[in-house]
Amino acid sequence: MVFSVISKAAEVEYLKLVEDYKKLIDEAFIKGDLSKTPLWTPYFDSKKTEEMGSTTGQSMARRLGTTEPKNYIYDKRFELAKKLVEAENLNIKGSTIAQPIYSRIAKDVNNILYGKTKFIADYVKNNLDTPQIKAKKAFEIVLNSPDALWTKGIYGQVGDLTGNPNRGLIGKVAKTIPEYQKNKKIFEYMAGDGFMRTLKGSVPLTFKDALETAINTKDTKITGGSSWGQLKGYTAPNNAMKFAKQAFRQNKGGVSPEGTQVKFYTPKEN
Repeated sequence: MVFSVISKAAEVEYLKLVEDYKKLIDEAFIKGDLSKTPLWTPYFDSKKTEEMGSTTGQSMARRLGTTEPKNYIYDKRFELAKKLVEAENLNIKGSTIAQPIYSRIAKDVNNILYGKTKFIADYVKNNLDTPQIKAKKAFEIVLNSPDALWTKGIYGQVGDLTGNPNRGLIGKVAKTIPEYQKNKKIFEYMAGDGFMRTLKGSVPLTFKDALETAINTKDTKITGGSSWGQLKGYTAPNNAMKFAKQAFRQNKGGVSPEGTQVKFYTPKEN
């Protein structure tokens, strides 16, 4: 193979172009958008100097005993795809649609879907949370938040957390949550208008307090447990005292709607 004469200045300029190209991609990566960064060949063709003449990037690389940085952008695209997927998955309201991620990786999305980097699209599709996974994560958050205020039923809370109020989808996911299924009836009762009306105007209750209040005002046969403790697998003591305190607080120490006045006695009182 015969090489054309390449000056030392051209070699230096070529190496500078490679360095600038990688820097351009790195900066775009940090900003989270590689869609406007060019591939190496068109970048080289538009930036090469007079010293390089008509020499191609491939010839320059061979002359210097190295390879062109063609794969650098593909590696960064894949790295960015993983970073974006992770960010969406960590956000309970994160996107479950791949298209927005593709559009930040390449200007021509078809290059990702059908080109040599199709593996990037496959990674996004296989690892990005689906709406079902988001809903399941939301159930876990709700069911493990005893101190969160009880303002609506679990389905409503799941929909608020994910930003997807589709009750059909939420219902399908609920069937896969053993803890929800075990206590389904009491949770449905707590979400009903009747129970929510009893809480209106009172001091806001936490999920834990609302659950124990519901159990003590409803036939306990409808639930798999008789307190938050049993719901979570342990027995909570003094449940009656807790209920009394809740009733006292809700009725501000006065007479309840059922005509019962709650009063606490000290050990010295008869």
